Amino acid sequence: MDNDRIGEKTFIHRKDIRGEQSLQKKKLYSRLYRNFVLIGGALLFFALPVQAADNPPATSVQENQIVAWTKGNSIWTLPYGLTGASYVGSTNDYSGKEIQLVQKMIVNDVVWYQFSINGQVIGWLDSRALSDLKNIQTINQTAVMGATTVNGVWSMPYGVSGANYLGSTDLYAYQDIQLVESATYGGVQWYKFSVDGKVIGWIDQKALDNAGEAKDANFTVTIGSTYNNGVWTTPYGVTGAKYIGSTNDYAYQTVQVVKTVTRGNVTWYHVMKDGKLLGWIDGEKAVSDLQNVKDENYSAVMGLSTKGDGIWSAPYGEYGASWVDSTNSYSYQNVQVVQSATKGTVTWDKIMVDNKVLGWVDARVFTKTISNIKDENRIALVGDTDGHAVWSAPYGENGASFVGFANNYDSRPIQITRSLDKDGVHWYYFKVDGHEEGWIDANAISSATNIQPLNKVGHVSNVAGNAVWTKPYGMQHANYVGSAADFVHQNLNLLQSATYNEVTWYQIEQNGRTGWLDSRAVSLGGITLADSFHTVDDNNQLIVVTTNGYGTNLARIRTFERVNGAWKQLLDINGHIGRDGFASKMGENVVQSPRGKYSIGTAFGRYGNPGTKLPFRQITSDDVWVDDSNSALYNTWQSRSATQGQWNSAEKMDIPAYNYGFVINYNTDRIPGAGSAIFFHVSDMYTNGCTGTDQQDVISILKWLDPAKNPVIIQSPESELGNY
Repeated sequence: MDNDRIGEKTFIHRKDIRGEQSLQKKKLYSRLYRNFVLIGGALLFFALPVQAADNPPATSVQENQIVAWTKGNSIWTLPYGLTGASYVGSTNDYSGKEIQLVQKMIVNDVVWYQFSINGQVIGWLDSRALSDLKNIQTINQTAVMGATTVNGVWSMPYGVSGANYLGSTDLYAYQDIQLVESATYGGVQWYKFSVDGKVIGWIDQKALDNAGEAKDANFTVTIGSTYNNGVWTTPYGVTGAKYIGSTNDYAYQTVQVVKTVTRGNVTWYHVMKDGKLLGWIDGEKAVSDLQNVKDENYSAVMGLSTKGDGIWSAPYGEYGASWVDSTNSYSYQNVQVVQSATKGTVTWDKIMVDNKVLGWVDARVFTKTISNIKDENRIALVGDTDGHAVWSAPYGENGASFVGFANNYDSRPIQITRSLDKDGVHWYYFKVDGHEEGWIDANAISSATNIQPLNKVGHVSNVAGNAVWTKPYGMQHANYVGSAADFVHQNLNLLQSATYNEVTWYQIEQNGRTGWLDSRAVSLGGITLADSFHTVDDNNQLIVVTTNGYGTNLARIRTFERVNGAWKQLLDINGHIGRDGFASKMGENVVQSPRGKYSIGTAFGRYGNPGTKLPFRQITSDDVWVDDSNSALYNTWQSRSATQGQWNSAEKMDIPAYNYGFVINYNTDRIPGAGSAIFFHVSDMYTNGCTGTDQQDVISILKWLDPAKNPVIIQSPESELGNY
């Protein structure tokens, strides 16, 4: 019969034999659909034996194999060449993977296998796409990788087509590995292995630690402080060993040895800390000979060393141990002990302060006689000095030496920075002017409080019953220096203040003399002119008008007010008095101003009250001040129209000089001829006997004056102020 091969299907060239064609198609579809089932719209392939009459028979097999990397091989729904065979994919998509062979068929002398992965049928492949591995088995076996230098890790056993080199087996030298698959190839046993659950590749059996070089271990060692020793991924010298870090990162830490390996003359330890593998270390050079190394957590008190004890980066004598600081830098301070170890016969402790590790100290520097150490920060005064001294350490402590007598610090503010108890005695550590001095018995410290530097100026303002003492009165050895009266009319330097027995005291200094004075005898601020007056005890406001002698009308005007018992100067301005200055004897016919201390009378002005508290009188054009010595109205303010004919001479009040002013109560007895119309008013030149200054200053003084403060005005040459 003449026929053609077209796409694996045979068509008979007889148009009239339709039944034969129909039968041929049915057989084809029968073969195809016998292997496929449509379920829920999904086409599933089942490994059913091919039983079409014109196909070779298929036999069931049960074998594991690995797909090799090849060229031109594919996966088909049926062995290639059979009717209905469809392309699934390249066999190289599964290169290196383990598959399960489920059916075998020989087509045109080619062996085909149907295979599955994890129970799912994939298709048919040519047996020539398979590796030649034998005895492929899934296993679960623990092993240790050796260090062979010549073996590699492969994607498939070496020699299988497509096997790729992944790296040296020494990268995993002496590590625990898991063998998950085995196979034989060319007479060589191969294993697929994983690390931490991750499949790595295939290795020759000879790559394993078959000689048992790596030995399991379970003991602890202490890593020392060494030079040039490291932690490695595998023992140093093994191909691919990588440096992880210095062993000094774990100096004097206890680690667990889980495995040992001896290479040449060196034994290596595989170490773990806190359940985490660190790496491999030289088991001899990296390990300290310290004994009894253990973690600690307790507080201790650093004592005073007289032997030059130090804090070291490692216990003294250990390799690389370097000096950090003197233990005396922390004497009588609480430290935290976090680790201890024994070297020879000496116990060493690692200490920490404020969460910072300082280093290692000889445990003998700790003192057990000290307790209750506290940080302090307060200022105090030494009180009881009898039998007390300052010491480099609390008296009785080893190495405590005499610094000085307690009375060297009399009246000097000391800064207490620490305190502690020793044998029932409370001690203070103190500084003076920022310099550390030493330790003093708390009994030597006074009960004075609120000790503060002042650096102010003051003066004695209350002499009665007050005196100056070497210490606040009542303290031990408070000796009399002098009466407060010895310091009057002088500026005092107020050095510091302190409260003692509920009294505030000032330490004073004046011309080299020092002492303590009750603050109630002192007024803050420098001494003023008003403080020198002895006639003003009942006055709390003063106006003082002075000249530089007689014969000048240029005046200096100062105002003072007593505040909290102390005089304070307010104004200091220029002004004028009578044309011919102060009068030695005042009279009506002189152009001079009176000397003396006078009360303040009525305020006046032409433009209304500027805000004074004094009685105020508005000036009118009818107002006059009578200066006729023979008149009964002499030295009084009168209405011109109402008193016409009662005087022959009067001063007109409605003039610019009297825009603002007040009456100086001079000659209030109105002695004829003694002088009249003495005012404090506006003027920019000499007057006929009044006191004058700038208008704005007159207004300021009027606003300030307060009758309740009993103001007075003192007028005098400077040289005669002592009369007041």
